[in-house]
Amino acid sequence: MAVLAAVAIGLSGCGSDGDAAPATSAPPASAEEQFAKASLALTTQPVQFSMEVGGQVAANGWLDMTGRQATVVASLPFGGKTTEMNALMIGDDVWLKVKGNPRLAKWMHTTAADVAGTTFDMANPKNPGGVLGLVNAVNKVQLAGPGLFQGTVDMTTSPTYDPSKVGALAENLRAVPFVASTDGEGRLTSFEVDLSQLVPGMVMAATYSYVTPVTVSAPPADEVTAMPADLLAAIRG
Repeated sequence: MAVLAAVAIGLSGCGSDGDAAPATSAPPASAEEQFAKASLALTTQPVQFSMEVGGQVAANGWLDMTGRQATVVASLPFGGKTTEMNALMIGDDVWLKVKGNPRLAKWMHTTAADVAGTTFDMANPKNPGGVLGLVNAVNKVQLAGPGLFQGTVDMTTSPTYDPSKVGALAENLRAVPFVASTDGEGRLTSFEVDLSQLVPGMVMAATYSYVTPVTVSAPPADEVTAMPADLLAAIRG
């Protein structure tokens, strides 16, 4: 189950016939085009988000990809137990703090490049909160109603996917069902991947709401230390 959580955690003419389509009208956007446009809203507007993966990983926070700022509180397996981590991101700077661990109680500084592709690569403008990696893995999508989508995701495209660890589940990971929804402006508001066929009851669910900008401030200098190499190695996996 932990392996799957790691793999999991985004549109006047005239004619003699009144029913004829206008000669210059654009064709309606396909489901794929609508879905892609919906997911791109995450890269252009401040977003408040919440995410959970199978009861193992949970995260809540705020992202502003235009301003390259983020603040996140995450709960995830670490060192054999559930650990709460706080993260701040401003431009190329990242600070992490681990609750309940005296050695890691200060804000630990590193760079966005050092945590690229990890859970804490939250302010990546090309993949905010990691969601576009999942959205881009969608290999089938169709409309399921106004503002609703359904389809499948190829989880084997995840950078954390390791065939040697998933074994017989590998083929099933190539077409995992998902559902998604948008608001009245066509922006992505939820994305849910159903992993229950692989692990009973396991779902990856994320919700998004579009908010006014929030300014993230760097921690005071006397509360900051360099991130330990062993922690950085663990984050990178």
